[in-house]
Amino acid sequence: LSIASRWVFKFLSSSAYSNWVSVGSASTIAAGEGFTMKGSSGNDNTTVLDGRNASGIPTGTGIQNNPTGFKQRYDFRGKPNDGNIDITVGAGKLTLTGNPYPSAINLNMFLLDNAAANIISGVAYFWEQDETINSHVLVAYRGGYGTYVPSDPFTEGVYAAATWTSYNGDGSVNVIPPGPGAGGTYFRMISPIGQGFMVDGVSSGTALMKNDYRVFKKE
Repeated sequence: LSIASRWVFKFLSSSAYSNWVSVGSASTIAAGEGFTMKGSSGNDNTTVLDGRNASGIPTGTGIQNNPTGFKQRYDFRGKPNDGNIDITVGAGKLTLTGNPYPSAINLNMFLLDNAAANIISGVAYFWEQDETINSHVLVAYRGGYGTYVPSDPFTEGVYAAATWTSYNGDGSVNVIPPGPGAGGTYFRMISPIGQGFMVDGVSSGTALMKNDYRVFKKE
């Protein structure tokens, strides 16, 4: 299995589809910036190694890397992020960000704190797509954004699943409905490592991701 770096992109404070920024293999993604990439195809039945026993022999979890071609596992390697992390947002514009830490976060706390500071709206947007569509061509996509709205810091908020739609070559929504279909309903309050999402700016400024939002949660 291999990942083509040409598909790594970020999206910074914009409302136009054409403003996705190509990153490739360059080290130009700040800790507060999210990124998107294409997955790899094929199967990999290698079992995950999680340590060694008393004899020094590697031990496995019994979890396979990618037995079906749809449940892929990725390793994030390097120096872990820590402390306060700035996320630049623009008024009336979307920014792709996500969980930058090597642990889960309480997404409610991040959204509510920054909404109270009048920086973002307090809503998170998650892209979902029809997995039966296997294409890199925009006009072949069928998907949309699910929305997550928290009510308080420690209660699961309301997630509205994405409704599938199709798109024109410039990123605008196709006026011709693509047919029935919708994404799933997920619990979003606890956001796992590497989870990306969009936020919309209320004012131009800096949203703040803090260690205070980090939580311990088993996978």
